[in-house]
Amino acid sequence: MLPTISPTGRKEPLLEYWELLPDGRYQGQVFGRAGYEDGDVITTGTVVKTSSTHITTASGTTYKLGRPTTKKRRASPIPGSKEANNLGDAKPRVGTAQDEDDDGTKPNTGRKVPSAGRRRPTPRDDKTEEAEKPKPRFVAGGGPKATDSPPARAGRRSIATPPNPLEQTAVECRQDVYVGDRVRVSGAGGTRGATGEVMYVGPAEFAGGRQVCGIKLDKAQTASVHDGKEKGGERYFRCPPGHGCYVLLTEVELLPRDGKMPKDNDDEAPFNVDEALERLVGMTPAKQHLKSLRNRLEVGRKREVYGVKDSKPMHTLLLGSLGMAFQDFTEILAGILKEAQVLPLRKVHCVSRKDLVGANTESTNKMADEAMTKATGGVLLILDASSLVSGGRSGDREDYYGTMALTKILGVLDKPEGGSPPLVLVLGVKRDSVQALVQGVPALSAQAPNQIELPEYSSLETAMLLRQAVAKAKFELAPSLTDSHLMELLSTHLSRAAVDKRGVELVKRLTEEAINRQTDRVFQMKTVSKESLLELKAVDFEEGPVEGMQPTAQILARLDEVVGLGGVKTHVRSLIAQLQLDSERRQAGLPSGATRSTTLHMIFSGNPGTGKTTVARIISEVLQSMGILRCGHCVETDRADLVAGYVGQTALKVHEVVQRALGGVLFVDEAYALVKDDKDQFGKEALDTLMKLVEDYRDDLVVVLAGDPKEMDEMIAHNPGVRSRFPTVIQFEDYSVPELMQIADIILNKSQMQLGPGAREALEAHCGVISASKDADNGNGRAVRNLVEKAIRQQALRLVQNRRAGEPPASAQDLCLLTAQDMQFDP
Repeated sequence: MLPTISPTGRKEPLLEYWELLPDGRYQGQVFGRAGYEDGDVITTGTVVKTSSTHITTASGTTYKLGRPTTKKRRASPIPGSKEANNLGDAKPRVGTAQDEDDDGTKPNTGRKVPSAGRRRPTPRDDKTEEAEKPKPRFVAGGGPKATDSPPARAGRRSIATPPNPLEQTAVECRQDVYVGDRVRVSGAGGTRGATGEVMYVGPAEFAGGRQVCGIKLDKAQTASVHDGKEKGGERYFRCPPGHGCYVLLTEVELLPRDGKMPKDNDDEAPFNVDEALERLVGMTPAKQHLKSLRNRLEVGRKREVYGVKDSKPMHTLLLGSLGMAFQDFTEILAGILKEAQVLPLRKVHCVSRKDLVGANTESTNKMADEAMTKATGGVLLILDASSLVSGGRSGDREDYYGTMALTKILGVLDKPEGGSPPLVLVLGVKRDSVQALVQGVPALSAQAPNQIELPEYSSLETAMLLRQAVAKAKFELAPSLTDSHLMELLSTHLSRAAVDKRGVELVKRLTEEAINRQTDRVFQMKTVSKESLLELKAVDFEEGPVEGMQPTAQILARLDEVVGLGGVKTHVRSLIAQLQLDSERRQAGLPSGATRSTTLHMIFSGNPGTGKTTVARIISEVLQSMGILRCGHCVETDRADLVAGYVGQTALKVHEVVQRALGGVLFVDEAYALVKDDKDQFGKEALDTLMKLVEDYRDDLVVVLAGDPKEMDEMIAHNPGVRSRFPTVIQFEDYSVPELMQIADIILNKSQMQLGPGAREALEAHCGVISASKDADNGNGRAVRNLVEKAIRQQALRLVQNRRAGEPPASAQDLCLLTAQDMQFDP
């Protein structure tokens, strides 16, 4: 072994297998020291300067520090202590090491240790030398008494240098702590109370040469990525990110060796993929995807032996509504990746837009860095990732910062420090937002190639989720609540809840509300048995009527008040009767006779003014009162709201309108105008997008396409998708003359107007002209409303002209009377 060459050209002796003695000197095997053979064990002179790699003695000799000794050594006893007194008159051992002769000390008889398999030097007994020094006062376990000046305290990262580091080091060395021991951190700071295994004991430059204890913590620190390396670059051990820390020796407590504390660390617990997937409710295709990934990783590790490496990124897009169990699914994915040694930790850090997007560029970058830091070594899950780009539209500041955060994360994943990805990214995305997300952040296509579809929960699977949620809350369901009964209880809640508020979100809310109702019920019963306190019954899951919602019978009474439309009323009542019967069949455990995706989407075919919009509004309220729709509102739209003039904008407009209509009825007036001809590419895009969304939101949306009979028949004939999705066609017949007159009377009564002599006959003649018109020329009720409004304007003109002619002002009766003269106009 050769000595090293200093920057000045001088040879620096090397001190191998060294240890720091209580008096501040170093002892070890020397190589390249004049006057000694390589391998001689020496004790240096007084050390006046230390660093992580060199020491300098009082004589000016500089040694390069090699490997420290790894054998556990118990510190010399404290003079005056019980341990020292038990030694009695034991003589100090000599002849095991020699002092430096150029420090004024006389060399002892040394021994040369063979270069291979050398034993570490036996510690020199410093009892006599220590007894000559002033005796500091100590308490049990090491450290000064309360009357002494306390040693400088320090945090986990930075340890302040005391006035006399060598003297303090001698004090700290007296603690009986060795590599492999179990300790608890007793000092101040974020790691106080943490437990772990000692990985290093010795001096550290960042601690000013003081003795520190490097610990591998049992539980990772959420705000730290410490893996045994300090900020200054010093590393004395290596451990998983977040599990490392350094503290002073005086700030640790030794745990019993025969009774080690159990490690409360889920990351080190055994992980069984099949058992975890079995506990996960639903999502059968997604489960199979995880099993295939597990198989691929295991086989890939075997292929690496033959030089075949699987380099496909692990970053993943999870597609599903926000009510799906994204976090539970991702935790299983993290377990698979850790077992395959793709990741060092089985942890998932879950964030959303509010955790990543700040008010400016600086805060956004900082928040993105914090999220990656907390997820380092595991999986970073971003819920509702599409909200970061808000559909990919540009120009909005919030969209800009959201895109910036996601782009920054992808940039770090693309060029990770050290050559290996620090984490795996998983994005939870709504199905209809994937395209917009990829358009907003194009790098996703290459960096997150894996897409896993999370199918919606069925009624039975939602009931299973409810059972799990109740058990997790340490409650029990009544024995009478079988799966079929739970499905019936959930049917109304599922129909009223938005798609993104179903699944785990709905179950969590229902469980909390049920416990609250049960608490009030138990309080009124004045019972304290375990069964009554912890059992949830069917009544605890029943909600009261929705505020402002009218009963079905009352809404149908409004339908009966509509003039005419006998065939329409009969069809609507038959549809309602069918839905009520289906509900009774489900309660009896029989299969339902209808499916919502094929029976509730409708086509209203009729001329203008036949009441199509009015009937659509009434149907939306009826379906809400029956629990079929959660909101019961009616969104009215047409081509102008759905078709854009630029490529790529039409689909976005259709999405926006559909989102507003979710939970209610989307009424598309003059639907045939969506596609004007075969060259209308924008119109075709709008219709195709609408047909897809009708299928995607079949459980949360009813769509009504309305228009003139001839044009609607042509649209159905040229678009098979419309025919299959809208099998229910309701014909709205034209109004007869008596029905038109009845409509006119209703309008006049609301305006507090009356028909004078001859006025009724004149109005009836006009209604006859309207009724005789065919196709779109027949305005029906709309035309009658226009007639009445014209007559009122004619009356106003007549009364003003009479006043100008010198006639007396009109009386209250004259103001409310329409005469035959007011009806003299072309309809």
